[in-house]
Amino acid sequence: MSTRRLYRRRFLNRPGHHAGAYAIAEVKVYAGRGQREGYVSASLAIADCSRVVDLDFYAGDESSAANALFKARRLREIVVDFTEAYEQAVADLRAERRGAAERSDGRAEDG
Repeated sequence: MSTRRLYRRRFLNRPGHHAGAYAIAEVKVYAGRGQREGYVSASLAIADCSRVVDLDFYAGDESSAANALFKARRLREIVVDFTEAYEQAVADLRAERRGAAERSDGRAEDG
């Protein structure tokens, strides 16, 4: 018998932008029976058009649980770092484009 702790399915793009990108996250807890211990099974699927990555996070014992948590936390860290770097790159590009537009319009002062 399992208990679903999380099931989340989300499209990753805004409407009108390559509709095939999505993420599906699922966490299930399986109760133990008799002498069999329970375990946690989790998965994360990320798709971008025709490419799909499926990641499994199994916690059947302390060692695998610790490793699965390490993997999930490492992924979170990478996604946060990626997001921050991407936001900065986009901001830099926007500033560069504004500066180029101002120079071409003759609005910027000569240095």
